Amino acid sequence: MLSFAKGFLDCFSGFTLLFKPGIKRFVLVPFFINLGLFSLAAKLLSDQLDHWLQQLLPDWLDWLEWLIWPLFAIAMFIIVFYTFTMVANLIAAPFNSFLSAQI
Repeated sequence: MLSFAKGFLDCFSGFTLLFKPGIKRFVLVPFFINLGLFSLAAKLLSDQLDHWLQQLLPDWLDWLEWLIWPLFAIAMFIIVFYTFTMVANLIAAPFNSFLSAQI
């Protein structure tokens, strides 16, 4: 049980390495690239969905729009939840060798 607690606390001790000089850029640059990429994708998809809803839904089905938008938001949350780490690792891969050399 003691080794489990030590291992759990070691995860948090890694955050102290973030404040070493020259380390932040190798962590923050890939994070902000990934954040910008997902923000742009969500914005473009929501604009496209709005355009599709205006074109494809007839006037008598306007009430359906209030159901589609929350479903879209839930779907986007699930997609981002499952793909953010994978895409972040792909973007951060070139920075990881520099990060490990600095540590």
